[in-house]
Amino acid sequence: MKILLVYASAGAGHLKAAQSLFEYLRTKDQSLDVKLVDVLDYCHPLFSGVYAKSYDFFVRYASWAWLLLYYITKIAGIGRLIRMACYPVNRLSAGSFIRLAEKEAPDIFISTHFLASELISGIKIKNGLRRKLVSVITDFSVHPFWISENTGLYAVASDASACQLMRYGVDPGKIAVTGIPVDPQFAEEKSGKEFLKNSGLDPQLFTVCIVSGSFGIGPIEGIIESLKNEAQLLAVTANNKRLFLKLASKGYPRVRIFGFIDNMSEVIRACDIVLTKPGGLTIAELLAAEKPFIFIAAIPGQERENMRILGEYGIGDYFHDVADIKKAVLACKRDAGYKSAITEKIKKIKKPFACSQIYELICKNSYGAGG
Repeated sequence: MKILLVYASAGAGHLKAAQSLFEYLRTKDQSLDVKLVDVLDYCHPLFSGVYAKSYDFFVRYASWAWLLLYYITKIAGIGRLIRMACYPVNRLSAGSFIRLAEKEAPDIFISTHFLASELISGIKIKNGLRRKLVSVITDFSVHPFWISENTGLYAVASDASACQLMRYGVDPGKIAVTGIPVDPQFAEEKSGKEFLKNSGLDPQLFTVCIVSGSFGIGPIEGIIESLKNEAQLLAVTANNKRLFLKLASKGYPRVRIFGFIDNMSEVIRACDIVLTKPGGLTIAELLAAEKPFIFIAAIPGQERENMRILGEYGIGDYFHDVADIKKAVLACKRDAGYKSAITEKIKKIKKPFACSQIYELICKNSYGAGG
């Protein structure tokens, strides 16, 4: 069976979900011919550059505009008109990708980004390709842009996500609650004590991890200053090199600063609680690790919607002010039953084996007409 697994390098979550699924499929079943493709690598350079950088720009400098755009495009009539207007531009810009998809002619397309899903669906409609499209939605809340006419299966994060799709008119038979694909290391029952020892920290002390998302945004410095005398801290600044250098130069005695890392599962296992932006992939990783978390620095739009969905399950308080964040962390530190109570709620929603479930669906079962 030939599979074309497509993502877009516009936000880290789409890439990480695709990579996790790619690694699982190629190691699980040697008979599968799986190819991993960034759709933006096969688009016009101007289009790719604008597409990849626009989200970063909006988040950093014009979050109000991003919020407005997000909710306007959720309005049924307006969103449909915007998609109709954008589709010809998307298709013309992605000519190389369309030719690649037609040449590869896989048995199954798997997409972890709505742009790829839209383009693949259009290929099937135009050329009548008898291929199935699986859209793996990488957030807990579902934006209507994920819905493409020719999709055979939507793999979603939670029951609440599935209900959203059904409210948009998607056939329940085309929806599977698999969870978001994450690295299986997050679900491993390993202690983080060795990591703390190797980092020069005390495994017995209360430890807080601060995750700033791929952009490295949020009141990270203020949180560290507020908690440096209350707990051990692990701060991940990701792509924000300026923030990394600034924090590293402070020489905090019980604080370790990390940039972009590939051992996030080790860092997560080493802490007692995580302060994080509510990105869909990060949430899925924390749920898989059964690690309590508090939301900070939520981006308007999708991340706020992710918080709302998690709130329906009683998980993930959100605090904006550093003083409130400190109070919440210290309350967790003092309350011996807090972690166990949150863990029980997490167990009801976590889905750490999304990769295997998606594999079973595409390789062992039929899942709808799919074009």
